[in-house]
Amino acid sequence: MNIRGLMRPILLTLLALTAFAEEPRPVVGAIRWDGWHGDADGVGRAVTKSLTPPAWRYRLPFFAKVRDDGSIDLRGDTPEVMTAEIAAAKTAHLDYWAFLAYDETDAMTRGLDLYLANPHRADVHFCMISETARWHRGNVQALAERFAKLMAEPGYQRVAGDRPLFYFLHHQTEDLEKNWGGPAGFREVIEALKTAAAARGLPAPYTAVMTYDVNGAHALREAAGLDAISAYAFQLGDARARYSKLTGDLESFWEIQHASGSPVIPLTMAGWDRRPRVQNPVPWENFGGTMDRYYEQATPEQVAAHIATAVAWVREHRDACPAQAVITYAWNEFDEGGWLCPTLVEGDARAQALGRILR
Repeated sequence: MNIRGLMRPILLTLLALTAFAEEPRPVVGAIRWDGWHGDADGVGRAVTKSLTPPAWRYRLPFFAKVRDDGSIDLRGDTPEVMTAEIAAAKTAHLDYWAFLAYDETDAMTRGLDLYLANPHRADVHFCMISETARWHRGNVQALAERFAKLMAEPGYQRVAGDRPLFYFLHHQTEDLEKNWGGPAGFREVIEALKTAAAARGLPAPYTAVMTYDVNGAHALREAAGLDAISAYAFQLGDARARYSKLTGDLESFWEIQHASGSPVIPLTMAGWDRRPRVQNPVPWENFGGTMDRYYEQATPEQVAAHIATAVAWVREHRDACPAQAVITYAWNEFDEGGWLCPTLVEGDARAQALGRILR
């Protein structure tokens, strides 16, 4: 038995609790990907299929139902489910959800709509993630107005002197070249967002680009005028690896981001195991992959200790982390292996473990 490995999460928790008692801690958020709406669209049907095999049912969210015939009901887009999710986020002492943005009529937007309509929404703040590929000169003003309107909502997460927090998820350079002629052209998006925010009496948004390509993130930040770099997800493709390998590599990645010279909002990972999607591929991906490439499931205490490490890192690197913020993959990426949301098997153990550290 590796006693040192068992003690590390406990020691980190104790150190974090001591530090948090001294001054306000950085804000901690979690990514929301709201594809859990059953047969409402092809996304809902695909992720239902990916989690239907018995091998993956241990990660079914708390609102899932297993029918007598063995099929799965994964309809989580109801007011009652949103109320329960907000309660779990409050238990975790999570500060904000970062909603991945889709078209306003898309079923993927139901989670955001339900949150905004919920009477308990004040218990967890929110912000937005928008993909850089969705912006082009034909829609820049409309998107900037849409997001500025959301920034003016009560409970929108503020950082770095009351600035609305906003993430740009950046996958590839090809779309940036096609739509904007390169990173410098994307400055038009940042300026439009600032102008739309100012028209509503808001400070300039605090913008961060999410990508695992540190050099590309730094170049885009400098050329387009963003404020920080971050990431949506991270892993090195290890085979049958421990969760500690994932988090150790990620904690080294924070240092690489720091060394770039850009301000950082560090990412934490609740896990990475996309074997359900390898077994039953979803139509919007072409990642491929093999069934031996995954990280073992973490305990709730391990996840909480990893997030505590990120919080401590942000506090120790104040000059590099002016937002004093952390982002976590993820609240509800169940079929890719990253979740804080309660499940049928674990219940709210992850929320409880995180809450013991963050409260």
